[in-house]
Parts: sequence; C-alpha cells; structure tokens
Amino acid sequence: MSSSRIDALTQWAAQHHGLDSATIRLSAAGGDASFRRYFRLTLPDGNTQIVMDAPPAQEDSAPFVAIGQRWHAAGLPVPYIHASDLDAGFLLLDDLG
Repeated sequence: MSSSRIDALTQWAAQHHGLDSATIRLSAAGGDASFRRYFRLTLPDGNTQIVMDAPPAQEDSAPFVAIGQRWHAAGLPVPYIHASDLDAGFLLLDDLG
C-alpha cells in the first residue's frame, strides 16, 4: 500500500471524527484473501475502530456495505459500519477484536 493511500485513509478517518490526523494512530490489523487491508484506528481517548481499505479498482465494497447494513438491522452480530467512502474504498467499522 502506498504511503499516499495510507495518508488519505488516515485523513479520512480523522475527518470523520473531527480530529487532526496527527492525533490518531493506524496499525495493521491483518487481512484476508482479497485486496482488502484492515487497520486498527486508535483515537486519542484510547477507543478503537477498524478501518478497511478496499481499493475500488480491485474491490467493489457496495455489496459488503449493503449486506452488513441488512445483517446489522436484523440484529445479527456484525461490525457496525460507521462511515464509508465507496469511491475511495474506505470503510470505518466497529472493532470487535
């Protein structure tokens, strides 16, 4: 992943929380058998969320978002999607781990 993509991801997550990007921390949180990458976002208060990076040229995140929202509405234990930018391929999720 390019440093410019990490910078964009960090700025997007910070902006969602109304914070300066220098006040948050991203650390690798594993991956899966796709182009998606996951990062643990640590906020200044110590709370964490997961930021998913799914480059739109390789991954269509719209089905992930649609299914996640339906399952959450049905009461299934899935990470809540707090924010998404499908054009950039960024999602902000609950940290269940």
